[in-house]
Amino acid sequence: MSRMNMDDNYDIMNDDGYFSSESIRDAAIAKILENQEELNTYSESLGAEKKELAKEVETLEEENYSMEKEIKKLEYEVLVKEKEAKKYDEKIKALKRKNLPPLSEENRLASEIKFLESEKVKLMEKYNVLSDKLNKEINDIGASLIELDFTKGEIETYKDKTEESEQKITIKYRDLEFLHERLKWTNDALQGLHSGIRTVERNFKIKYYKR
Repeated sequence: MSRMNMDDNYDIMNDDGYFSSESIRDAAIAKILENQEELNTYSESLGAEKKELAKEVETLEEENYSMEKEIKKLEYEVLVKEKEAKKYDEKIKALKRKNLPPLSEENRLASEIKFLESEKVKLMEKYNVLSDKLNKEINDIGASLIELDFTKGEIETYKDKTEESEQKITIKYRDLEFLHERLKWTNDALQGLHSGIRTVERNFKIKYYKR
């Protein structure tokens, strides 16, 4: 808690020139309420950020689900193409075993196999890109959740410090009340002593002039 400046000290003095414990208490409570309001504002901001992150996570999960479906579809297409290529390859081998040289058919099948292999490569490249994107987004979600947990931890720490400050203020307030009572007692004693001295002086003067 920051120290109050001189102007604040004058503002919380009473007519006797002493600090007013009520004014100091009110100032301390006002400071606590101000800190509490800032904490509530920050908590609300964090809550909004948490909701926004939750929406982003939900969107990413939907995108991940769509990508998983696309990847499974690509895997199925690759599998189908591989089966077709294998079927054509077996057909070519069977034709060769029969010593039937249908060159045009063989060339067509070879071209088809080459095309299917090219499609397979493209599908695998697309699969790898989608897989990398999926992993990156999963990592981003994890990082966002870690950051959110860290921020929540900071807020809990700040709350604990605020409660500790409130306890210290309560103790200081009690000490201040005790000091105020002592100052008041001292002031009363000094006034009594001063009154006694004036009485003695007045009596002395009366006796002196009566001589």
